Amino acid sequence: MMKTTGEAVTLLDAIGTPYGLSAFYEGGEGIYEISEQGVNACAVWVLAPDAEFEILAPAFDDALAWVEPANGTLMLVHAHTAGANRGRLCPAGTAGASALPVAKLIKVNSATKITIGGLTGRQA
Repeated sequence: MMKTTGEAVTLLDAIGTPYGLSAFYEGGEGIYEISEQGVNACAVWVLAPDAEFEILAPAFDDALAWVEPANGTLMLVHAHTAGANRGRLCPAGTAGASALPVAKLIKVNSATKITIGGLTGRQA
């Protein structure tokens, strides 16, 4: 999970405003996103209110209890802000989680895959 600081985008911390997700694909099929760029840049995906992303562990903390929302309930997703798990997604209420939510949980697909969605103005 990334945050904005002026024109720079950095890893989320306890005071940052969430911005988007970043990831790199390295190796296999001749695709090397990091080593082929030659510049200090990376892709960041911003979650619009209608966006949905499948997230694989370890991008989310799979050691925590992820409970799929039911009956119209809303489970907000935050990001760890410090330590070895910094930047990994976590459920609302997790110790050390970001002050602001970064997404909503849509589905727990398996123990190693979740689906998240973007937030509307009322949810953020």
